[in-house]
Amino acid sequence: MGFAVETHNLTKIFKKGWNPETLAVEGVSLTVQAGSVLAILGPNGAGKTTLLRILAGLVLPSSGHVHICGLDVIQGEGRARGLIGVSLGDDRSLYARLSGRQNLEFFAALHGLSRQESSQRIDELGNILEIPLDQSVQASSTGIRQRILIARALLHDPAVLLLDEPTKSLDPASAQSLRGFIRETLASRLGKTVLIATHNLPEAEALGDEIAIMSSGRIRACGTVDALRGIAGLATGTLEDVFHQLTKERV
Repeated sequence: MGFAVETHNLTKIFKKGWNPETLAVEGVSLTVQAGSVLAILGPNGAGKTTLLRILAGLVLPSSGHVHICGLDVIQGEGRARGLIGVSLGDDRSLYARLSGRQNLEFFAALHGLSRQESSQRIDELGNILEIPLDQSVQASSTGIRQRILIARALLHDPAVLLLDEPTKSLDPASAQSLRGFIRETLASRLGKTVLIATHNLPEAEALGDEIAIMSSGRIRACGTVDALRGIAGLATGTLEDVFHQLTKERV
């Protein structure tokens, strides 16, 4: 199927006036197979969110290249950005007094969907994600709001979905349900390529076909859990053991 996401030597340095430069992402090179799930695992401040923002075309890197389904994101190819759906953990863009349906209708219009296309797509996503579409956002649980944000990211039927801490602030039952949706529906049933940024080790292991371990802006290793054990030089051990081995003295 080929690679849906390819990056080469991505680096991002933030400069704020007279303040010291911040190296947020350094030399990141990744390939993600189409239809697979990549979990980007790292502590807070590792650079995960910045990396997703670069992949989405929301932040320009200081250097490096990004291709989505073979199209260059950084060079401004509009078709590339149209292939991407994004749900960021700090998103506050939903309108609280409007219903889930009304929010999604607004964003569908921004994507250029007709009223008929919008209605059909919203009903479809509402059924798949089990969203009470006619309930106001402010009356909805955190889990439902998170599902609305994912529905928004899927409105234009993107090939690649970027999710930043998708289960953050969810109760255990809601988090488990959302993970099942990501793994079973988005990846297995709909064939989406999904990149998830998380600091939750069990979540990374449950969702990722491969796991990229990130700290201090760099990808320390990427592969299946078994492959990561080999890279870490461990014959046995948990993902936590692997993570600490690969990031010690580097974080």
